[in-house]
Amino acid sequence: MAINQQCPPINQDAERNIALKSILAGSIAGIASTCLFHPLDVLRTKIQTASFPRHGANGTSSSSAIQNTRPLFVLGNTFRNGGVRALYTGATPVLGAQAIYKACVFTVNNLTASKIKAHKTNGAVVMYTPTLLDIWFSGACGGCVNATAFVAPVEFVRNQQIALHSRASTAEGTSGEAMRRKMKTPVDIIVKTLKERGALGLWRGTGVTVLRDSLGCG
Repeated sequence: MAINQQCPPINQDAERNIALKSILAGSIAGIASTCLFHPLDVLRTKIQTASFPRHGANGTSSSSAIQNTRPLFVLGNTFRNGGVRALYTGATPVLGAQAIYKACVFTVNNLTASKIKAHKTNGAVVMYTPTLLDIWFSGACGGCVNATAFVAPVEFVRNQQIALHSRASTAEGTSGEAMRRKMKTPVDIIVKTLKERGALGLWRGTGVTVLRDSLGCG
């Protein structure tokens, strides 16, 4: 609701400092969250996409891979094929994108909120209290743009790395050195995808990602 009251002068330096502090705090929180919970994303993706071999009494793999989606089994298979490091497969692009995520969401959120205010006050310089719907819509726009521009391709690369680790870990006689040879860097995956599917290949599954992040940020 708009209040017919003169708005106090805006301190642009103060607003800029608030924006930078918000982006920095959000980036640190995102990095901490990734460090703590990325292994759960790895296990979820493996459970959804991978086959794992049956191990015999002597620890060797059967020649035929079977679908086994028990979380503890997937965790054990992942740990056997790379240790703790394997639980952070695909973490590099996610960690590197945290500041971009937060900057995008913050900027789009603020721009949308300012456009809503300008529309509802007819551009008058007056105090305005946004409604809950205004706040939700601004956040949803931030999540939508961020998911479309950045989250979808970053998560695609991450999931490809995780799936590749799953496939490599099902090979018979897989050693630590063999695993390292089979794994690909994010750049390798991007180049391969561009060659095989073009630029849009990096945005597969964007619709679901946009829906999730729009609702989540709203």
